[in-house]
This record gives sequence, structure tokens and C-alpha cells, in this order.
Amino acid sequence: MQSMINNALRILEQYNLRRNIYIDEPLAYLEGPTYENDTISFIEILGYDLLFLHEIAEAYILENMGYDLSCNTIIEAYPDTYLAHLKALEIELLETGRRKLYKWIKQRCKVLKSYLNDPHLPSILKNNVYEPINRFCQ
Repeated sequence: MQSMINNALRILEQYNLRRNIYIDEPLAYLEGPTYENDTISFIEILGYDLLFLHEIAEAYILENMGYDLSCNTIIEAYPDTYLAHLKALEIELLETGRRKLYKWIKQRCKVLKSYLNDPHLPSILKNNVYEPINRFCQ
């Protein structure tokens, strides 16, 4: 697990995300409850390095916003959680493009477009959804 986190941290530094965290912080964050009915399990996240990178980026972004990482952060930080998720998705898509994994981009664009119908999307974040759609999903 530590090697997965270290690898994610090296990649995130390329996207100007730097932070010193302890291994238990992102794990607690990842295992906590969400305000959505997530269809991706913790085990699946561990199985896809891009999803893992996304989740570590999301945790870092929230930590940089001033939140302490715990199993309750996702709920307690809402709606900032959604903003952090969108920023992490942009990093995920940038890294996916760098790796030329266009099929993954296509799959994630479908998910991204579905956010426009998400009742949990704060109206002030709609432009934050359109921006990566216009940038990555054309």
C-alpha cells in the first residue's frame, strides 16, 4: 500500500500537488461513507492505479483546503468534496491523456457528463463540470 501511495505522490507532484500525509489518512478517507451511492468499491480503487491516483489527489486537495482527513471527511466537507472530486478528475484525465489511454478517457467522460444530472451537484459547480467536458470529451 505504501508503494502505491508513494507512486501516486510522485505523479501528483508533476501536477503541482505536494503534501506530506501519513498512510492512514488517505486510507481512512477512502474507506469512509459518502453522500452518494458509490458504485466503485475500495477494492476496485486499489485495482486501478488511475482511480487510486484520483482518490489520493482528492484527499490532497481537501487537505489543502484545510480539512483533516478522516473517515468522515467526504460528508463533512461537502460541497467542497464535490469540487475536490472534479479537480482530481481533471488530474486523472490529464494523466490518462499523458499515458494515451483514450478508452479510459472515453469511459470517464461518460461519468463526467452524468454529473450534470446529479442532484448532489451544487449549482455553483456546473461550470466546473462543463470545463473538463469541453477540454477532454470532444
